[in-house]
Amino acid sequence: MRLKLLCSSRVGNFLFSQLDKLGMKYYKMVEYKRDLDEEVPTYQTKVPVHVKRLTPEDLKKPFFNGTKLGTHHEPVITDEVQNRLKKAEINIFAAFVEGELAGRVWILMEGKKYQKEIELQVGVNKDEKLLYRMKVLPKFRRLGIANKLLERSLCFLKDENYKIAKLYVLSYNLRSIKLVERFGFHPTKKITFKRLFNNKKRTIKNLKV
Repeated sequence: MRLKLLCSSRVGNFLFSQLDKLGMKYYKMVEYKRDLDEEVPTYQTKVPVHVKRLTPEDLKKPFFNGTKLGTHHEPVITDEVQNRLKKAEINIFAAFVEGELAGRVWILMEGKKYQKEIELQVGVNKDEKLLYRMKVLPKFRRLGIANKLLERSLCFLKDENYKIAKLYVLSYNLRSIKLVERFGFHPTKKITFKRLFNNKKRTIKNLKV
């Protein structure tokens, strides 16, 4: 329990990133899936939230300059994202509170995504789509915004007649696990990745649903 508490803290994330830089890595990640035939739950937010499906034209606005839609190790290259949106390779849903960007989630519609922690390419197919890069900015956390992002993205996939939504969560991220399980996701695989300099080992265990 102490290890889980440490790993779920900023200190734990910092330690993992420093080990990665030294050529050492140890991650456990869980694949979750959800049947889109099931009803999508709805939750109230503590503040009014507007969730918008972004268009290539949205990204041309000065508001989206920089890396607000990416992460510190995966910054957004705006031209590249615009092209991927035009080709329908991805969708991005962004949450706004009083006109300020509060969070976002990406959906992979075609192709593959590199999952950095486990050093693995994960992909989608015609019936199954991947949710990733979900983040709520620090000042807007604990207001129910992650619920709205998940609700809106799942409703979109359901309305488009896709069958399965999936995502990946680090096993120590207890808050995210609680969130996705509340929305009906079930663990389907556990992936463990270890690296000591040039020696790598990845194990994938299928879980009973």
